[in-house]
Amino acid sequence: FLKPHPAIYQRALEMIRLPASDVLYIDDRSDLIEAGRQFGFQVHRFTDPADLRADLETRGIHVIS
Repeated sequence: FLKPHPAIYQRALEMIRLPASDVLYIDDRSDLIEAGRQFGFQVHRFTDPADLRADLETRGIHVIS
C-alpha cells in the first residue's frame, strides 16, 4: 500500500503498538497530512526546519542541534 491508503497507517500503528493519537506524523504534502489527521494522528506539515523545530518545542519535544 502507498500513502494515503488507510492500510499503510494501520500497519504502522500495529508495528509500533501505539494509538494514532500518540503519533506525530510529519509530511510536506497537505493531502497526506489531511489523511493522517483523518486517521487520528497528530500532524505537522513540514515547510522548513525552523517551523518544525518551533512546533516540536510547543509539543514539549526538545530538539538538540
